[in-house]
Amino acid sequence: LEPLINKFEEQNISFSINRFLTGVEPIKQRVLGRYLSKFSNISIINGYGPTETTICATFYKFTSVNNPDENTPIGKEIENYSVKIVDANLKETQTGAQGEILIGGEGLARGYLNLPEETKKSFINTEFENCRYKRFYKTGDFGYRLPDGNIMFSGRKDNQIKFRGYRIELEEIESSLNKVPGIIESCVLLKVISKDSASLIAYYSSANMIEEQLIKNELLKYLPEYMLPVSFVWLNTLPRTDSGKVDKRKLLAMPIDSVEIDEEFIENIEYNLLQIWKETLKNDSIKPEDNFFEAGGDSLTAFQIIGKLYSKTGIEITFKFLFNNPTIGAIADEIKSKFKNISTFHIKAEDKTYADNLIPASPGQSRIYFIEELSKGSGLFNIPLFFKIEGRLDIPLLEKAINILIAKNESLRTIILNKGGELFQKILDNFEFKLITEDISHLDSVRQFEFINNLIKEEDKFEFKPDTLPLFRVRVLITGNNKFFLSINIHHIISDNHSVGIFIEKLSKIYNKLRKDEFIDLKPEPVQYADFSIYQNKNISGGLYKSELKYWVDTLAGVEPVLQLPVDFTRPKHQTYNGNEYYFEFDTSLSSKIISYCKENNISIFMFLFSVYAVFISKYSGKKDFIIGIPIAKRSKEQFNDVIGMMINNLPVRVTIGDDYTFNNIIADVKKSLIEAYDNQNIPFEIIVDSLNLSRDTSHSVLIQTMFNSLTEYRDKLFLKDTRVELFDFERKKSHLDLTMMYYVLGNYIKCIFEYNTDIFSIDRIKSFSEHFKLIASSPVSNPAYNINSFEIISESDIEEIKSLNNTYKQFEYKNICDLIKKAAEKNPDKIAVKFTDKILTYKEFQIITDKIASNLLRHTKGKNLNIALYLNRSENLILGILGVLKSGNCFIPLDPEYPQDRNKYILDVAKPEIIITDSNDVPGISINELIKGDIIDLPVINPSDLAYIIFTSGSTGKPKGVEITHYSLANLIQSIIETAEINETVILLNVTTYSFDISNLEFFVPLASGGTLIIAEKEGIYDGFLLSEKIKNEHINLFQATPATYKILNETGWKGSNGLILFCGGEALPKKLAKELISKC
Repeated sequence: LEPLINKFEEQNISFSINRFLTGVEPIKQRVLGRYLSKFSNISIINGYGPTETTICATFYKFTSVNNPDENTPIGKEIENYSVKIVDANLKETQTGAQGEILIGGEGLARGYLNLPEETKKSFINTEFENCRYKRFYKTGDFGYRLPDGNIMFSGRKDNQIKFRGYRIELEEIESSLNKVPGIIESCVLLKVISKDSASLIAYYSSANMIEEQLIKNELLKYLPEYMLPVSFVWLNTLPRTDSGKVDKRKLLAMPIDSVEIDEEFIENIEYNLLQIWKETLKNDSIKPEDNFFEAGGDSLTAFQIIGKLYSKTGIEITFKFLFNNPTIGAIADEIKSKFKNISTFHIKAEDKTYADNLIPASPGQSRIYFIEELSKGSGLFNIPLFFKIEGRLDIPLLEKAINILIAKNESLRTIILNKGGELFQKILDNFEFKLITEDISHLDSVRQFEFINNLIKEEDKFEFKPDTLPLFRVRVLITGNNKFFLSINIHHIISDNHSVGIFIEKLSKIYNKLRKDEFIDLKPEPVQYADFSIYQNKNISGGLYKSELKYWVDTLAGVEPVLQLPVDFTRPKHQTYNGNEYYFEFDTSLSSKIISYCKENNISIFMFLFSVYAVFISKYSGKKDFIIGIPIAKRSKEQFNDVIGMMINNLPVRVTIGDDYTFNNIIADVKKSLIEAYDNQNIPFEIIVDSLNLSRDTSHSVLIQTMFNSLTEYRDKLFLKDTRVELFDFERKKSHLDLTMMYYVLGNYIKCIFEYNTDIFSIDRIKSFSEHFKLIASSPVSNPAYNINSFEIISESDIEEIKSLNNTYKQFEYKNICDLIKKAAEKNPDKIAVKFTDKILTYKEFQIITDKIASNLLRHTKGKNLNIALYLNRSENLILGILGVLKSGNCFIPLDPEYPQDRNKYILDVAKPEIIITDSNDVPGISINELIKGDIIDLPVINPSDLAYIIFTSGSTGKPKGVEITHYSLANLIQSIIETAEINETVILLNVTTYSFDISNLEFFVPLASGGTLIIAEKEGIYDGFLLSEKIKNEHINLFQATPATYKILNETGWKGSNGLILFCGGEALPKKLAKELISKC
């Protein structure tokens, strides 16, 4: 379609198209949008449906471009159909979640002839709420519902493969291959070499062989490297099955440092532990028998306890041990038992050795530096905070406090230097910071609001230079009398979330001491960030993290490195960081229930909500094995607790959900996984990634695409004497990952934030995410034993939407095709109904002859509902025989004389027809010429449930299967097409499709049921493009349906088409290049 519209626009071709039906392969909205712009009165319909559901089940009227680079939806159900998108448990997915497409309704086939097992597998009995249909066909196609109820086709289930550790859509590779100049068509298959190996092969046709590297270079414009085929096979043409589809079976067959140990501390361990608990938890009422977590402990304070114990004893208490043994007695016993076998790494602040005053950057700093190089100007790693202040703020004193803070903390006067690709920290001895102050008190409230909003945007995107001080900014706006707006913006390369809190607390203490004229120790802090960097790098080079690295490599073995969530927009080829935040909260009741549940079950709120998020991710991704990242402060050594610097580490937590898992099972697994992750937190994430040897995909962040995080609240951190401080909330327009779930507890409320990438998610999607997250969180507090896989994340609004979408019922007037044609004949008896060469039949003649055939068949069969085979060559006898059989109340089975006799014999052996109607002397049966003689008798009543025809599939994936289609299924489709496409008695359709291919029934019955004319093409004219184009022109054809192969034959003749011509295409994928060429013919 795209090359065609290009041609129209380049050559300024002008004509009109009234109706255009397309389908089979996904089509970009921007392409169809160009047709809307070019042809003012065009009506475009995108259709979808397999043979087993009587050809078409959905239509989409394309009227406008919503997302230019998105595919066009396949629409909603046509009348008397129901389409469901379900997960692996046959439960309807929520809007936007991908699942398999199921189709039910009046057009559903009975099944496959004489193949009960295949029928049972594909045609299933299941019930859905507010759906009148109980039987559905499993299409094997993937799709999802859009918010407006339309369906988006994702691809074939059997076209999604796993290769190089990634889920790959073969159709996406084929689509990209077809963009390569010179390639006519392509097919990509996974060829199994042995039980342990497979290869991705691309087969393509072109006039000449194309150099493989040229193809790869072109593909890299559209695809990540891991999706490139291993081999490319050139063919003049791709082999095809009898029905004209690519024969994939033939293609596959082709060859082709130390602590000072305080022994006195250990001797009095119980008493000292109690004091540490009281100090850390700020609770003097704690008793020795208390449970750490019940006394107010959480994961962060647990690590502080662990760090303090290590600094005194040199003994490492794991988080797992503390979690499972959260009492003073148990911990004291563990320390005593380990005391005799201490093996520690010693760290001393005075052991600093800085060569040329350059300290190697930490792995975390290096990661931030190089990612920011790819996102310059975005402010991705800025950490801005804003406060509204009322009271007596001394601005010069605040500036003095900041400079004292800088003098005491080396990280605030550290720059990052790039020396030949290797990064170093350089600590500057002196730096005088100047506070940025602006007086906007003269502005009215509206202009102040605008000014502050612009300041927030400016700070959010401010571009810090890593080699230039300062790497943080502080600004004060004077907004009125004793009213201020404070902005603090720190770059992530010298800070992390925990460090921001330390920065604010220390700044507050210094400022308040200055206000009270108290003594301030101006000496630098005893432990600096440089100590952490040296300590970490020394541990890495010394191999102290080997066991942790082994844990992660073993734990992550076999997991898919890319998590696919349903998106609203086409994912950019390179990862972007454009984002937004969406705030929502649990009400007081739910928040209280969750907090109580966590206390009763001895788990943290973090663990509970992480488990909820795991269920959420599983439901939306359809996966039961995936990764959720968590950030960890990595301050397990007490010496680093109050250091300002970038110490955060990302941990890729693997989540697996069993088939029969309850929420209790999830909690148990998550508890175990998080504890193990905490005990292996020191190895930098970057080293884990490098050790996994992952294929890098530039469109995704590596290994972790979604994160779960507990936020630090800064509302009480900033306390400036004689002032009242209020944290000013704002939405950051950044997203480090696809999706991040964050929460914090404020009083009795649990507040949540979704940080999301706006280049792939819409706000409506995120709002839906929030509702479903709350729905999942509310269930375990009332019933923690519910089964995860059977749990529905569908809200009341979702249910109402589904109910409205399911309402596709329409009562058509006619229940069988015979009555439809009878109506047309009564209205225009003398109009031409059928024409073959010079043979013309009016509707009146057509009705009489078919009545005679039906009468004679009844004389032979003595009844109805029998199988009758047709072995007829192309002529008017095709439609006469078909309708005669239908009128007799029997079922027709088409046998094409042009097909291999082995196939026809197989069909006869399976179908066992009562009679064979033929026009050939070589085939035993009843001559159709004999059936058109004699008198007309009373014909039977045709019931809607009576079989109309049995069509045999191509057999491209095995033996052909006979699909049984009823009268009502056929009548429902024909009436739906006529209504949807607005077809009337002016239609003149040329039949070229063999009647053994089910789309031929559309060609036969759409014109006859609408009172139009059916022209049957001669055999010679079907395969000769010149004769076919001449036929279309001479017969004034205005509706034509064919396969892409036939259209290619036509185009090779220079066929021009005609004004007002409607083209239907089906049977196999329609290449975009061909589609564009076809548009010019209408």
